[in-house]
Amino acid sequence: FQAFLAAWRAACSSTTGNTTLLIPEGTFAVGAVEFSGPCKSGDAPVVVIDGVLRPCTGGCHLTDDDWITFRALSNLLVTGAGTLDGQGGARTSKAKTTVITPALNTESVKFVSFPFY
Repeated sequence: FQAFLAAWRAACSSTTGNTTLLIPEGTFAVGAVEFSGPCKSGDAPVVVIDGVLRPCTGGCHLTDDDWITFRALSNLLVTGAGTLDGQGGARTSKAKTTVITPALNTESVKFVSFPFY
């Protein structure tokens, strides 16, 4: 969780543009996290998800309905061969991904077991 945020901060604070946040192959338990902008280059980093992200269980504090939030970003692209697995009923109704940003483009990433509402 903290590693994802540190990597996001580094990518978002780059002034060169064309930055990428890579989530490698593997399965990762992630608590509630917000990736927010605006980023220094003007555009959001490309988010490449090649692994599986799942909500963590126990000791993970999801205080509201949001699990992964993207906020205040321009030209956000989420891509990769990975999966965002909301764990359906296993994690209660709290595991959902929220996008609060214009120009979202998702390519290839699979969203499974999400209680969208």
